[in-house]
Amino acid sequence: MKKIRGLIVCLILGVFSTLCVQAEEEDRVGEETSLTLNCEYGQGVFSLYKVAEFSETGKFHVEEPFANYQIQLEELDSEDWRALAETLEGYVKRDHIEPLDQRETDAKGNIEWRQLEKGLYLALGEQTKDDSFLYTPMPTLITLPNRTPDGEWNNHVSVSLKYEKEDIFQEQEIDFQVIKIWKNEDNTKNRPENITVQLLKDESVYDTIELNKENNWSYQWEGLPLQASWSVVEKEVPPNYTVTSTREGNQFILTNTKKPAKPTEDKHQEIPQKLPQTGQLWWPVPVLAILGAILFVIGYKKYKK
Repeated sequence: MKKIRGLIVCLILGVFSTLCVQAEEEDRVGEETSLTLNCEYGQGVFSLYKVAEFSETGKFHVEEPFANYQIQLEELDSEDWRALAETLEGYVKRDHIEPLDQRETDAKGNIEWRQLEKGLYLALGEQTKDDSFLYTPMPTLITLPNRTPDGEWNNHVSVSLKYEKEDIFQEQEIDFQVIKIWKNEDNTKNRPENITVQLLKDESVYDTIELNKENNWSYQWEGLPLQASWSVVEKEVPPNYTVTSTREGNQFILTNTKKPAKPTEDKHQEIPQKLPQTGQLWWPVPVLAILGAILFVIGYKKYKK
């Protein structure tokens, strides 16, 4: 009997320890966060935008004004995140969205933001140049806090920015091509007959063109000045599609992805009153329950003997 009591006590202590770990992790997720940008190529001005906040289910809730754009934040890989960052950069420039904050790098090429709320942030930087090269910082999306490789929450995130580097003496003009790609379409008959694309030079609309079946959903601009920041945006995204705009060398890839059909809701399905918080460790609960049942059976058999 004493052995069974000992096993029960150990089980209770194990569950209590797990709940303490959950509470501790939840507190850390709720703490204020900080972000440090490490800029390889010298001085520059960077702007920070808050795109989304975390929900109680661990998903993103897109905030205004980014909620006005047809974007997708779920189930993204590294390439998808890069494409989304470039897409949002275009809309920020076209619509002159005000940043949360704007700062210049220090003498070491770093910028630090403290006391930030948890969420998804977009960092954008201005072009810089030296005697030989033009440096364009790539737009970057950062989650605050984020997970370390060990699965721990990191509230103080440091990011080394990537740059595109162009030789300013090699050429003074550049050509760009835009290509439209349609994804996840079951029936092309529902595809719009045309779309309108805007070419942005820095923060202004430089040209507007139409893509359709007749021009094979592509267009090329020639003889554009090299020393400018170029991007493209889709003026109006078709209903039931999301959009991304990425640059690959001298090509802009404009992708419309058909949204999946919404599943039919089961009116009789029970909805839990409280969902797990972001980062909360729920996996030990069923494991400990099974372990407790096994220990109880073992103890009961020994008691019967």
